[in-house]
Amino acid sequence: MQMPHAIPLEWASPASGTRVTVFPPWCLRRLPDLKRWGDTQEQSRHTNLQVLRMLRTVDTIIVSDVHLGSTISRARDLQRTLEAYQCNRLILLGDLFHGLTDASRLSQEQWDLLGYILALSCEKIWVEGNHDIGVTAVVSRFIGVPVLGEYAWEFQGETYAATHGHLFDRLGVNSGMLSVVGSWFFLTLQRYDPSRGKRICSFVDGVYTSWLHLSDEVEKGAIQYARAHNARYMFCGHTHEARRVTRDGVLYVNTGSWTVNPRPATYVTITKENGVELHEVL
Repeated sequence: MQMPHAIPLEWASPASGTRVTVFPPWCLRRLPDLKRWGDTQEQSRHTNLQVLRMLRTVDTIIVSDVHLGSTISRARDLQRTLEAYQCNRLILLGDLFHGLTDASRLSQEQWDLLGYILALSCEKIWVEGNHDIGVTAVVSRFIGVPVLGEYAWEFQGETYAATHGHLFDRLGVNSGMLSVVGSWFFLTLQRYDPSRGKRICSFVDGVYTSWLHLSDEVEKGAIQYARAHNARYMFCGHTHEARRVTRDGVLYVNTGSWTVNPRPATYVTITKENGVELHEVL
């Protein structure tokens, strides 16, 4: 089933009254098709028990920075990765979207990923990222994923905590105008980047992260947050740079991103047998 493009509409935020152009009621038009598509996918995934037995079973999968709506999102690769697992919990750790103001920016592969997430029967949590703001309030109920600013849970007697990480980015995000201008610039650059594999976009993304010492800033803030909340494990995204560090009694893991860049896509799994694992997808 092909998913037709949605028509962007104006929507008034109940929190601020500000009118923003998103795709609400995104799924008043799209939901029947998306729901039918998701049901079809769920049925097809359960028709071959032999295949299901081959899936790796984990307690939790954490992914971040998929940036649906941008041309550098690796949505297809992420869906193929998720299809290899059975999990109890899927955490979407922020920036699932890239400031989506026009649903026509979503490619077919990106619609397919949303349909796949809708069909999953596991617990799903969406931790809001800075690029999700203005989208989560409308979209979350239609894909069946609650939206939180931060998330904590218990597993094997230990406390785990997760937040997107932008709250620890003092310059890049907490300067509102800089964030808006930066997002607009990056979307424009994606549209007109003539290089194969969007290499110019990837280069700019890497320079931005290095220039602001973003990974170090987020790591420092995240570890302080974890200690304040008595969490042994702490997870963030935002920087697009995967990292695993143990400091001050806290295991900090940055889950990287699912965008086209020189670094591989990365995600985290948590199991009783192997603990926290950080995986790469080339």
